[in-house]
Amino acid sequence: MATSMGRWGEEVSRDQLATLENPKKLGSRHYPTRHDVFTNTIEDSFNAMGYKLDNWKFQLSSKGDKMFTEFSIQSGDNRFQTDSWQLVGAAINTHNQSMSTRILFGDETFVCSNLQFSAEFMIRRKSTRDGLQDLKHLIWDNAEQIPVVFSRLLADKQRLADHDMSSSTQVNDTLVRMAKAGHTTWQSIPHILKHWEEPEHPEFQDRNGLVFFNAFTSNWRGSNPFELHNKSKRVMNFLLDEATKEDREYAMEAAPSHDPTPEEVQDDWEHATSDWP
Repeated sequence: MATSMGRWGEEVSRDQLATLENPKKLGSRHYPTRHDVFTNTIEDSFNAMGYKLDNWKFQLSSKGDKMFTEFSIQSGDNRFQTDSWQLVGAAINTHNQSMSTRILFGDETFVCSNLQFSAEFMIRRKSTRDGLQDLKHLIWDNAEQIPVVFSRLLADKQRLADHDMSSSTQVNDTLVRMAKAGHTTWQSIPHILKHWEEPEHPEFQDRNGLVFFNAFTSNWRGSNPFELHNKSKRVMNFLLDEATKEDREYAMEAAPSHDPTPEEVQDDWEHATSDWP
């Protein structure tokens, strides 16, 4: 474990997982699964459904009781990707009962390798006697959701890409409201603005909601991956709500004005009073 991957742990190879000691049970109903066995189970289960998992990356906590792994997904000739991002899967396995075992799906930009998990889809199972077998069946039952998740993320990203954020006033106002809502911290705002105002890559020169979201994920590099999908989900949902609200306001402005006729007013009044007790 030579390469540091953040404040919480280190990067390890898949072969290193097999050298770890067997986890200890923390109760009569606790049946922890070795990290390497957990990884092999995920891969074998997806392979059985026609999916190939590749580009594995593993991160291990300092005590070895938490593992976070990330992988790309493809099915036959269909690799779930665009020119700028791809659908990735991630899995979490723990030995200390701090959280349930889970598999989730999100996206990753090729440009800066920020994990942008919005957790559009999650499979979760506790470490019980039949937990590993149950996980297999959950994967088999839900594998068909992967294309659906990709399509949903694709639509969301396009909506954010179409959301104009060229106004500095709008950006500042959005950050203040997000901080008040607890989606970011006041201390993080200057760092987010730096990523926004000084893009690290030409691909992030556009002034839209998708690039703005990337400013958050750039600021999160080195964060605890066990918390990252919740943080990114909250920010993504907030920005999507902003884009949707703007679309609604534009539609209302574009709609032709219409003054109700006396008949319509009478109909509304009669309908309202008929509902009285």
